[in-house]
Amino acid sequence: DLHKEYRRQRQMCIRDREGRSMKTDARVRYTVHMIQNVFLELLKEKPVAKITVKEICEHAEINRSTFYKHYQDVYDLMEKLENEAVEAFEKLLDSYVQNETVPALVTLLTSLRENRELLLPLLANSSNDDFMKRLTDACSGYALSHLTPEADYTSNPKQAAVYAYLAGGTSGIISNWLETGTQEPPQQVAELIQSLNETVLTVLVP
Repeated sequence: DLHKEYRRQRQMCIRDREGRSMKTDARVRYTVHMIQNVFLELLKEKPVAKITVKEICEHAEINRSTFYKHYQDVYDLMEKLENEAVEAFEKLLDSYVQNETVPALVTLLTSLRENRELLLPLLANSSNDDFMKRLTDACSGYALSHLTPEADYTSNPKQAAVYAYLAGGTSGIISNWLETGTQEPPQQVAELIQSLNETVLTVLVP
């Protein structure tokens, strides 16, 4: 039957295309992974301004055209790495259903600590500490949304000021913890943040 044979051949072609596409996607992911790993290793040795595309390509064993398929330059590569890290952190926040602040903070701080070797080179080279601010703001925003869920930060100027104060303090504690080597256990840092925030709320929002 010609019709059946046509359908069989067509399905074979589709499977073949899908197979090639999957292999191509795997190669692309591997290449991007290699570029990123090489870049992060170089960042541990020197500032981003002294890293060249040529150097990355030599270490990753790729040509320059392959690099430029994915990134405009080393600064674009760094920005995309920062964005990926923040997005991964925000996904962790979104997936966490625990309503209690301390357990949630422990999970977030543990994630930061586990990825410290990846984050530190980016943090050290981030312009105007923007990357650190994005990470810590996400963490403090999550913590305060559970600590003061009923607060009206948009129409109440006093509560908006209290929130800004708490957010700044929480971000500062997390920043200092990261910069000093995450020596204290996440549980201890989370409890400190919670205790300080509750104290401030007791005093300022009776």
